[in-house]
Amino acid sequence: MSNCRSAILYCICLLFVSSVLSGCISGENNGTAVPTTTAMPTTTTPVPTEPPYTVRLADAWTLDIGGEPEFPPVLLQDSICVVTEERILLVSDGGDVLWDKPLSGDTEIAPISAGEFVYLVYADGRVERRGGATGEVLWTKSVDAYPAVPVCAYRESLYVASDGYLLRLLAETGDDVWSVELPEGTVYSCIVPCGDQLLLDTFAHNVTVVDAGTGAILNEWDARCDMGNIFVRDDSVYAMGGVCLTCLDADSGNTKWEYIFPGRGSWTPAFVDYPYAIVSTIDDQVLCINMESGTLIWSDDAMYRGGLAVSGNVLISGIAYVPDMYKTGQGSWDPSDTPSEIVGELVAWDIGTGARVMSVQADQGLKWPVTIGDRFVFVLGTGLTCYTLEYE
Repeated sequence: MSNCRSAILYCICLLFVSSVLSGCISGENNGTAVPTTTAMPTTTTPVPTEPPYTVRLADAWTLDIGGEPEFPPVLLQDSICVVTEERILLVSDGGDVLWDKPLSGDTEIAPISAGEFVYLVYADGRVERRGGATGEVLWTKSVDAYPAVPVCAYRESLYVASDGYLLRLLAETGDDVWSVELPEGTVYSCIVPCGDQLLLDTFAHNVTVVDAGTGAILNEWDARCDMGNIFVRDDSVYAMGGVCLTCLDADSGNTKWEYIFPGRGSWTPAFVDYPYAIVSTIDDQVLCINMESGTLIWSDDAMYRGGLAVSGNVLISGIAYVPDMYKTGQGSWDPSDTPSEIVGELVAWDIGTGARVMSVQADQGLKWPVTIGDRFVFVLGTGLTCYTLEYE
């Protein structure tokens, strides 16, 4: 199973790298039948031909940060935290550099922001806490952290995956509180808080439920979340897998519903803006799924790989591949194509209806948008580019 999971993860990485190069953007289940919804053809959920409005992006500012970002930026309160190969920077919503500090080593995941602090995980297993106001290192601790999985900052603690164990540290000092061995080995994709519990995506398609205070293993849920992420809303837990999105009861782990993705499924984690879960499929579709019912709200023929962001009712992609364009000879979507031959558009949708409110040619390097109010900030090469959203 470990070899299988590693192979899947390797495929995910290949898809991601290809997209960047191309310019883009308990109880156990009680045995009753699992409520399942199957993806409907796009023609049964048509995108409105006339959008309720249209939007445009107006230039706000650009900033050269001296190196290409390694990961999608994260928000630290109202500012943008971004990591290059050698440095970590905090940029204001107006495009000013608030601080710029060297990294303490090689990183393999994006920084984790929590309140007024930033956490970094280094490839050699160290975890570091920095002050958000200055970027100064407050403490560094070597814990043999599993480098590809984010830590989880929750309440007064920091939870770290470490080679088959889950560690709890005091967030303020980095001091050890406890260490617990996980029944399914190393955390695979995420550590997510849920009330007084933590939900860990571990191997064998399971969610391991851990008491956040004591580290006691409370349960294991079969969630089929073998290639993605877990997210929580109210009394529901959502597990994103390669073939489906599964909704579980947060108390029992029993399945509420399961949405089966069309075609070959998805290898991109869902983007969530409640009550919408947005999924990109391998077969060039964007799906919008109702998180309460598990039904398909809308779908569109496009594949995003450069990230998504929402401002108000507007969902925007990094550069997205739009199959319609390839039918007209403007480009093609063939794995043998070189990046220069693949053309993408900057697409925006009304998130509630799926109507395209913008679809324009743009720089093929625009990716990883983040939202601050009515502004979208994209990564572009070695810099950041900010646009203001305007309704027409």
